[in-house]
Amino acid sequence: MWIFVLVLAAVALGGFTARTAMERGRSGAAWAAWSVSAGVVTEIVAVLLFGRSVGGDVTSLEIGGILVSVLLSLLGPLAAMLLVLALLMRLPERVPDIGGARWPMYRMSTKEERGADCELSVETSGVRVGDQLIATAALTEIGTDGECLRLACAGQTILLLPAGKGRSERMRMKQSQAIERRLTRLLGRA
Repeated sequence: MWIFVLVLAAVALGGFTARTAMERGRSGAAWAAWSVSAGVVTEIVAVLLFGRSVGGDVTSLEIGGILVSVLLSLLGPLAAMLLVLALLMRLPERVPDIGGARWPMYRMSTKEERGADCELSVETSGVRVGDQLIATAALTEIGTDGECLRLACAGQTILLLPAGKGRSERMRMKQSQAIERRLTRLLGRA
């Protein structure tokens, strides 16, 4: 029963590490792989230590080695995975690079217009938000406002929220920052 609980805890910790990495602008798959690798290496060391301890004479030193190896086998992988998570938390957050020129967004409602799903795309003549085309010269500001991307033009401000399921507030904020950086590069404002 306890082995099953420890395996579930290791799987949950690997998933939590991946999600935390994505929220901090890093590769979730890579950090989850490092976390699992640390747990597997620790388990291999524990098994090797156990095998070495069992083969000798029954002395207090050998029994101590067996107890340490069993304890390391049970809790060592979780401790190693927690160390990987602690390393991730110590690293500075970063804004991920994003590619493409089209992104699914949600246009926030205003007094004049209701909120709706739309697509933000960069075209040769400007930026298209849903059906509205905004000329590049008319854009006065491209920035972020919390989780939203803010586009200002001709006295109008458009707030766009990155669309997608399963995204936390932090992940949407990082994606808005990445889209802002990409837009400024594509429009030659960087």
